[in-house]
Order: sequence, then structure tokens, then C-alpha cells
Amino acid sequence: MRLRDPDAFAALAHLGSIVFDKTGTLTTGHPQVAELRPAAGFGEDRLLELAARAETGISHPIARAIVAAHGAEAGQGGRRLPRGAEGEDEAGRIIEIGSAGQPDDLGRTWLAVRRDGREVGRIALADTLRPEAPDILDGLRAAGIPLHMATGDGAPAAMALARRLGLPADAVSHDCTPAQKAELLRRLPRPIAFVGDGVNDGPALAAADCGISVAQAHSAAAQTAAVVVTRGGLTRVAEAIALSRRMGRIARQNLVLALVYNALMLPAAAFGMIGPAMAAAAMLASSVSVVLNSQRLTDRPAGRPTAPVSDPGRDLFRPRNEAQGIEGSR
Repeated sequence: MRLRDPDAFAALAHLGSIVFDKTGTLTTGHPQVAELRPAAGFGEDRLLELAARAETGISHPIARAIVAAHGAEAGQGGRRLPRGAEGEDEAGRIIEIGSAGQPDDLGRTWLAVRRDGREVGRIALADTLRPEAPDILDGLRAAGIPLHMATGDGAPAAMALARRLGLPADAVSHDCTPAQKAELLRRLPRPIAFVGDGVNDGPALAAADCGISVAQAHSAAAQTAAVVVTRGGLTRVAEAIALSRRMGRIARQNLVLALVYNALMLPAAAFGMIGPAMAAAAMLASSVSVVLNSQRLTDRPAGRPTAPVSDPGRDLFRPRNEAQGIEGSR
């Protein structure tokens, strides 16, 4: 995790709300085959094989999901169409894959598979929820932080995910443009954090009091964010909030320690009650106590949201205009 802006990071300690992007942030951004509905006379394996023949050799995420579900590439390779893909079966008959309509109530995208114009079955694809997302959002909710989700996806996909995460309908904004995501932030209680990963999240990341880019975010999002998560997924978002709160508490404790030493020693020195050597020793003790108290930041945070803090003092603050790459994995 890299923190570039001390002021933005400090805002995490007393958030009024936090907004999450959906695709690539709360989900992995990689679709997977969720259901198969072969037509009469076809089995699921045969339906997947025909679909894989049309999608083999294509780099689109949908193609990769279908080939992965089949278990291997099939045939000589397919061709990408403006709204689908096509290939050939072993007898040279044309296989076509295209949209089967709007997403269903679960937010799944359905594809129709046809051979020589006849539908042989349908395949449902669904984005994969990040495994840590439910627990992280539960922890943030328990910490008293209002949660929101903003996405460019349609209502079915957005509401289906919201139900899984326990988000109420009024906390979900769907069909959002990048500008609408930024406008949403202006209407919510501040300080506000926005968590995103894509180019279209740039305006919202910039408009937030603290923008957070998740692991494997687009470079444009990473360069705009004040907090860059390089590995660890959403767990590190909760960790950043916990660390910001701990830093705030310890900073206040250090201020009290310094004031106590000065309140006691300065009058004593002024009235000659202690000598210069004793006063210097007292000031040194004040500095040492502040440093030792600050070392508590290396301890594991207590309470929720929590996560182990690794290397909390390394690479914490980087210049906000410094270009940073994303390293590691979720």
C-alpha cells in the first residue's frame, strides 16, 4: 500500500461516507460461466464445446471465461464479431454466439449459442464477487461508516450484487457516467472516500477527500488516487482506515505528552527550580516518550475494521504527482 497525500490519508480516520465502484473493485472484473441451459438433444458438455470453438483464440474476457469453463481450447479458433463471436464445429457448420437479451434479476448476462442459425443452448455469465468483500463491508458498516456503491452497470446487475452485500437500494447508484459518479460524491456526507479501479473512476477519485485505487487498477486510476493498494485487495482498504485512526489517536497522545512535559518543566526552569542539565534531560525524555509511543503503529490494529499492518512506515507518503505502477496481485 502506498499513501501519497498525508491530508487525504488523515481524512480516513473520520469518514462521513465511503463509495465503492462495482466492477473490478467489489468484483474481480472477470466473468465466469454461472449456468448452462442446453437445448433439447444437447448436453452441457456439448454446449460448452461448441461455444469454446467460437471463442478459442479470442482475448475478450467473455471468450476466456467460456474456454476456461470448457477446460481447454477447441477447434481451429474463432473470430470476434461486433456483437459476439463465430467459429465452426468439426463438420464445418457455423457456430455463432451473441447476446440473448438484457441481464436477468441476478445480474447475469445471457448468451445464445447457435449452430447454422438454430439455437443449441444458452450460457449465463456473472462477474465474480471478491471473496473478502462481504466481510470487509460488514466490518466498515460495524465501524459506523455509511456505505454506497456506484456503477455504470444497469439496475439488475447492480441490485443483485447489492443484495449479496447487504446494501439497501438507496445506497446504490447504477447506470452512472464518470461525471455522475463524481457528482454523487458532492451530495454525500464528507469527508468521503471513493474506492475504484478504472479509467472511468478518475473523476470520482479526484473529487473524493481520499481516493483509493485497488490492486490491479488501471494506471490512470492509480495515478489519481491518494491511496494506492498494490496487493491484498479490499482488506488493505480496511487496513488503511484502521491505520489512519490509530495514527490520529497516537498523534493526539503525543501532543498531550509534549504539553505535559512543557507545562511542568518550563515554569520549573524559569523559577530556577531545576538547572539547565535537568531541563535538557527532561526535554530529551519528552522526545523519547513521543518516539516510543509512535512505535505502537507497528503493532497490529485492534477492533474492526482490522488487518495486519506490514511495513507501516515504508513507502507511506509519496509525492501525489509521482507516477506509480501497480505491483503484486490481489
